[in-house]
Amino acid sequence: MRKLTLTALLLALTALAGCASATYAPIDSCAGPVSTVQVLHAMPKEGTYRRCGTITLIGGTMRQDSGAIEMAIAEARRYGANAIVVLREIESQFTVARGPYREGTAIAIRVH
Repeated sequence: MRKLTLTALLLALTALAGCASATYAPIDSCAGPVSTVQVLHAMPKEGTYRRCGTITLIGGTMRQDSGAIEMAIAEARRYGANAIVVLREIESQFTVARGPYREGTAIAIRVH
């Protein structure tokens, strides 16, 4: 019984570790309807924009990186941003506390 419980726990942890996600931290209010969210790799040089929030992207595997970007787009749209600027591509990292993981950063902006 104990071996079965340990196996189930390990499978659950493996499944959680492999999930892609996007976490939003607000900077400024950017309310308003949004139909399309652009994915940029540099801040716009022309026009005005407002920084809406920071998005931390977590990709469990390389295959899930696009899923993390899609989640970031959904979060940006939810908070009124019409673009995300990928500041740090999702890349492999390692810490003793977390082990191996994949993380990146984006800024949600509203371009006027």
